[in-house]
Amino acid sequence: MFHAQYMLALGHYEQAANELAKAMTMMENNDYKSAYLHFNASASQGLRTISAIDLQKMITKGTNARLNRSHKKVPDFSAGIPSVVRPASKVQDDRSSEAFPEVSKEMAEESMTRAKELHRTASRLLFQEKVHCG
Repeated sequence: MFHAQYMLALGHYEQAANELAKAMTMMENNDYKSAYLHFNASASQGLRTISAIDLQKMITKGTNARLNRSHKKVPDFSAGIPSVVRPASKVQDDRSSEAFPEVSKEMAEESMTRAKELHRTASRLLFQEKVHCG
């Protein structure tokens, strides 16, 4: 994996870890609504981490080049994933309280399970890439 792509993935991973830590604190304080939002932000950053790694693997294997020959409109992501999404920390700022009037403990726990699983997967993939890259 290229160093720049690894650093991009690592940045997403670190943001996922920060959001996960915030969410765990919210769960301990029984603030399920905030925990739910932070868990979802963590899961989103975890997916970005995994996507950055998978995309780089596709590019390295030449998959993107084959796609570009057969589908001219497929963008070239060799410089990394475009940043068209807002940072995960903005997610909670943009949500009005009416959007999630009640978030149950069960909803927060489901979100926590998803975020933790994505975090574990991203962590494992990052470790594998670091080992392969040296």
